[in-house]
Amino acid sequence: MSLSGNFEGNTVLIYTPEGEELRQTVISAHDKTLQQIEVRNGVPQSLDIGDVCPILIMTQPTPIEFQARVAKSGTERVFVLFKGKTKEDRQHTRYKVNFPARLDSFISDGQTFPLHKPLEIRVIDISRSGIRFAAPTNSLMKGDKFSIVLNFDGGEKTFVGTVKNLRDRNGVLAEYGCKLMHK
Repeated sequence: MSLSGNFEGNTVLIYTPEGEELRQTVISAHDKTLQQIEVRNGVPQSLDIGDVCPILIMTQPTPIEFQARVAKSGTERVFVLFKGKTKEDRQHTRYKVNFPARLDSFISDGQTFPLHKPLEIRVIDISRSGIRFAAPTNSLMKGDKFSIVLNFDGGEKTFVGTVKNLRDRNGVLAEYGCKLMHK
């Protein structure tokens, strides 16, 4: 987890300490020296100075997860970023989300094949290295590589993913577990 990039303008997902999505907003400032980010719009009012919460910064090619401590409150919030986090049985923590996205192309042998009509999907959870979403059953097969566009309040971000597993939910919808990778 690196603070070397500039996170200003990136979408950030802010979670409760229990891992429930609290807010989705845009980073208005990033101080690399102090390891702080500032958010002004869509500030979660339930977080107070000293509270620690997980955040997911939607950078490309993959999101970056941090634990963050609230350092300033009011109409804006300053979060001090640090690496420490509660370890779960996965390499990267999954964060529950519920937002729209779309698959707009498939990738095969290094070539991109745009879809005539993008496939609208619903993202269920996301981590630094993967994403799980619901889409119509039989939309994808294990091993399929695709371009996915995530829709945030701060705009859209495009990632490349590969289907690692799938589970039919009810004959109509399936859940697809996918690895995010470099383009």
